[in-house]
Amino acid sequence: MNKNQKGFSAVEGLLILVIIGIIGVVGWYVVNSKDKTNKTYDNSTQSQAEPPKVTEKHLEVKSWNIHIPVTGKLSDLEVMDPMPSSYSSHGDEFANIMAPALDKNWKCEADSDGMKGTIGSISRTTQVKRDGPYEPLVTKKVGKYNYGFEKSGSNCTKDPLYQELVDEFKLAFKNLIAD
Repeated sequence: MNKNQKGFSAVEGLLILVIIGIIGVVGWYVVNSKDKTNKTYDNSTQSQAEPPKVTEKHLEVKSWNIHIPVTGKLSDLEVMDPMPSSYSSHGDEFANIMAPALDKNWKCEADSDGMKGTIGSISRTTQVKRDGPYEPLVTKKVGKYNYGFEKSGSNCTKDPLYQELVDEFKLAFKNLIAD
């Protein structure tokens, strides 16, 4: 080869083309195998059955346009229609929360509607708290109203379910939603 010659020889040029070809083939293989993996993943995730949707039950006080999502043991609770508070001149109201599961161990007389297992009441007031002797265990302000959960009935049962329901309802009450 002449020392003044510029450029590549045929062997050098061929070697460069082979290297570029190998890089191209490896690149094509990586991209192609990645697409197959993604398609397989997409197909497998689509073919898996979707988990069943959990339907949440809500305790509703329709006249107040509020509801509280409840699950588990709280699903059997019932809320009674709101009544005016006898302690207030501000229009305060309360709605009793009933737990029919407590009826069998209830020691006090049934209410006038035949219900016995009261775990407490939800109160609604425009004041800081509802007038009266009871302190709410938990409160939540929504719009112009303060809502509170007041425990009651503890002297009417020794069933441990009573305190479990009260404790769980305190947590659920924090999720009170106004429509």
